[in-house]
Amino acid sequence: MPHRVLNGIERSILTAEYRQNIGNGCCRQSAVMPFEPKFSITAKTAQALMRIEGARQAIHHLPITASVLATLRESARLYSTHYSTMIEGNRLTQEEVSKVIEKQEHFPGRERDEKEVLGYYGAL
Repeated sequence: MPHRVLNGIERSILTAEYRQNIGNGCCRQSAVMPFEPKFSITAKTAQALMRIEGARQAIHHLPITASVLATLRESARLYSTHYSTMIEGNRLTQEEVSKVIEKQEHFPGRERDEKEVLGYYGAL
């Protein structure tokens, strides 16, 4: 599959952005050289990037209510708690972590794991 090479206009835009970044102090200034990427974008990669951008735009324009946002945050806290403590050797499953946090269930013999989960969740 052929690689896509930047045309002169695209190269000029990238060079202008590079020069602007130097002016903003973003990049270390040495000799200003035109941007010559050491990569090329295949047609398959360009199509994938366009699909990603399309999905990003669709998601960006979705209305997110306060209750949906709260649910997403809580879900992220629960997953983060489970997987972060699991890395440290915690033996509780995702479901057990949720039950411990909601104070619905106690797991005898796993008090240390429960305390770790509650501490981590509280710290978030």
